[in-house]
Amino acid sequence: MKRRVLAAAAAALLITTGSALADGGRPIGYGQQYLAALTSQDVPWANGRRANAWSFQAASDGCAIVRMESAAFDPAIQVVRDGLNGATVARGGDEAHAVGLQPAQTYYIIATSAGSGEQLGPYVISLARC
Repeated sequence: MKRRVLAAAAAALLITTGSALADGGRPIGYGQQYLAALTSQDVPWANGRRANAWSFQAASDGCAIVRMESAAFDPAIQVVRDGLNGATVARGGDEAHAVGLQPAQTYYIIATSAGSGEQLGPYVISLARC
């Protein structure tokens, strides 16, 4: 029984590889989970950390919840607007609530590790409506 549950969970994940920070982020859809990883090939971020970028269009309700889980490191999430170096609209550890988003505007999620230094490994990230 346990094997079937794990197989079903793995089948529901979309697996991604490679860094997308430089090209503006991988698209992430509402209601989906993605399996990714922080690797030594990813773009260096603050305090010696590595980061991945994800992009999404804000929904009409102007609210989004980003969740990130990892057994390899403590997650850190930042949601920004106006490009990857734009203003922060939300931040959190394993969950960030972004409210007051402009519908149909593109926002970016910076997925990285908490603390300092290079912490690498797999993670699952998801985007949900509030």
